[in-house]
Amino acid sequence: MQINVLVDKKSDEQAKVLRERWYPTTNSNQTRDAFIFNDAIDRFKGSPEDLLDYIESGEENETVQRKVTIKSESNDRLKTIAAAINKPVTTTYRAIIAYTIANLPTTEKEETAEPVGVSQLLVEKISLLEKQMEACNQTLKEIKELTK
Repeated sequence: MQINVLVDKKSDEQAKVLRERWYPTTNSNQTRDAFIFNDAIDRFKGSPEDLLDYIESGEENETVQRKVTIKSESNDRLKTIAAAINKPVTTTYRAIIAYTIANLPTTEKEETAEPVGVSQLLVEKISLLEKQMEACNQTLKEIKELTK
């Protein structure tokens, strides 16, 4: 699927950094930027709250609108992470890329993150549902108070 996102103006450089690290024997024609950024979403192992610093620090960066291809599963995960921190999808997209680059291993010997498994996705969904349940319970409590 394709989505329109505001990417960092230096997204080409960001893709190059990740490509050189994860796929050193390929070039931009072989591994497109969209593939690299999908991979960043799939490999993201931090908590959604880890992205807040990157969102705040990236707010003044210049952005450009770009249509990117994103896998359905990656898009679902991106939406879940964005909902967990109550931020727009495009802002979360940029933050994941910045977080990924900032947290690349410093040496080749360090293990590079692989795409997350089902258990990590379930933990993220559970975390989101817990936050939504808390909000629902608070709303219910407020409504009950009004009916007294």
